[in-house]
Amino acid sequence: VQTCALPIYKRLFIIAGDPKLVVINPQVAMATEEMAQDIEGCLSLPGMFLPVSRPTWINATWLDGDGLVQQHLLENHVARVFLHELDHLNGILFTDRVSKLRLDMAKRRMIKNQRKARK
Repeated sequence: VQTCALPIYKRLFIIAGDPKLVVINPQVAMATEEMAQDIEGCLSLPGMFLPVSRPTWINATWLDGDGLVQQHLLENHVARVFLHELDHLNGILFTDRVSKLRLDMAKRRMIKNQRKARK
């Protein structure tokens, strides 16, 4: 019996866009200290939106869907989405990146909006 070493793909996400990015085993090699704040939401927490600060650009590496190493400078929205999804792989939600006060206010606002929608 002959065996061969195959890479283990256990960390994966896809960024839908043009082009679509298949990201396997992602790593951030470098991130700027310059931060930008923007509103984020998540399918894991429907109806919750919060301002989150993230680096404006990152240098990231990953394997693509063909198993080829990719290394790219990602900026602005793409960098934000990449970091958001990487957080998921690391067990972090965007709500973990805001203050308790902001999170509590957003929860109350979300509950209020849900009640209005039911009426």
